[in-house]
Amino acid sequence: MKLKLIGNKAFYLSVLTIALPIMLQNAVTSFVGLLDNLMVGRLGTLPMSGVSVVNTLLNIFYLITYATINASGLFLAQYCGKEDHEGMANCFRIKIYTTIILLVIGLVVFGCFGRKLIALYLLNNSADVIDTTLVIALSYLKIMLVGLVPFVFYCCISFSLRETGETVLPMVASITAVIVNLVLNYCLIFGHFGFMALGSDGAAYATVVSRFVELFIVLFFMFLNRDKVHFLDGLLSRVSVPMDLLQNIIIKGGPLVLNEVFYAVGMAAVSQCYSYRGIDAVAAANITTTISNLSSVATIAMGNAIAIMVGQRLGAGEIEKAKEIDNQLIFFSFCLNILVGFVLYLLSPLIPQLYNTSDEIRMIARRMIVVLALYQPIMSLYISSYFTVRSGGNTMLTFVFDGFFTVLVSLPVAFTLSHFTGLGIVEIYLITLMADLIKAFLGIYLILKGGWAKNIINN
Repeated sequence: MKLKLIGNKAFYLSVLTIALPIMLQNAVTSFVGLLDNLMVGRLGTLPMSGVSVVNTLLNIFYLITYATINASGLFLAQYCGKEDHEGMANCFRIKIYTTIILLVIGLVVFGCFGRKLIALYLLNNSADVIDTTLVIALSYLKIMLVGLVPFVFYCCISFSLRETGETVLPMVASITAVIVNLVLNYCLIFGHFGFMALGSDGAAYATVVSRFVELFIVLFFMFLNRDKVHFLDGLLSRVSVPMDLLQNIIIKGGPLVLNEVFYAVGMAAVSQCYSYRGIDAVAAANITTTISNLSSVATIAMGNAIAIMVGQRLGAGEIEKAKEIDNQLIFFSFCLNILVGFVLYLLSPLIPQLYNTSDEIRMIARRMIVVLALYQPIMSLYISSYFTVRSGGNTMLTFVFDGFFTVLVSLPVAFTLSHFTGLGIVEIYLITLMADLIKAFLGIYLILKGGWAKNIINN
């Protein structure tokens, strides 16, 4: 098949219809996350670092939750393309069951071992710095655990809506929630409008309230448009799920979940390696990670567009059309991220100045943001490839070049450089990220081979 990288006007309109709401939703969420981070950063280096450590740990739970939901989502998207409402409902039912199990595990792990996990990121600092940061982080964590309840149920619903092509409703819910979060942050962190100044705890309370708001909005509007939400058809008529479907989801989705476990734990361990350079490195990495969350919204939105558009074509049996659409989406994402990287480079001297921290931390953060700018196009290639191969059900392959790669390549690189060399945090960050070039080239190779494009619901 001839490689066609440029689509027509109708193609880009369909891409924007799906990707733009997701992009806008993620952009608003990440931007408010940036403002949240800046507000906590105004409290000083230690509160900013304590909150950063907790969010690094919670991110493990978030990523595993996303993967567990997406395991069923692979099938829900293709059932949608086939217009099989019963199959969609069964997939959604499985999502609910599995995320409840995850929620219980997460609450137990963080509730029992939170102190020990946080302490791993506070090495090579004075006793006063460790004790103060640990108190701040533990208090923040206890409040954030409440927010995991609405988080898991919102993810089940919003991901399912996206997989059926409905991206506007989750966008509206998330934008409303982040506005609530932003307003409450301003009130609760600093004590404005008669509220008590709660510091970093105020940021946690604001996040928890916004997550309940987000869940309520999506539930309310979803049931108002009940006739359009087909994955709810017959949902309450039974509690069981077809064993053959569950088995297929475990077979196809199991590696996806395992991938995210390896990736999430691996990246948390990489962050722990960065923290080996002291509290300045933790603070600078926190600033860079916050900017990375904002700069990656286009890449993630395009990845979701690939999962939806390509997955539905595969479910409809249009294999060659799925390949053509995928090539065009990957190229579009790559070009978009070159632009994002250029803008990020231009802003790199300005962003660290927004934080109430030392000049040394600002300088380190600026250099790390420049590295992040160079990394953007590389990230777009391997993430697009990941979503592509996953849409065809080859989740074991995605595990090998994503989660497996993180643990066997990225983590050893970061560990070796941080423990056995005198390199600074910026150089360690650069070399660790550039290792992802291997994933990018491997991903493109897999795409060009074409064996990923399969219909999994009829196999």
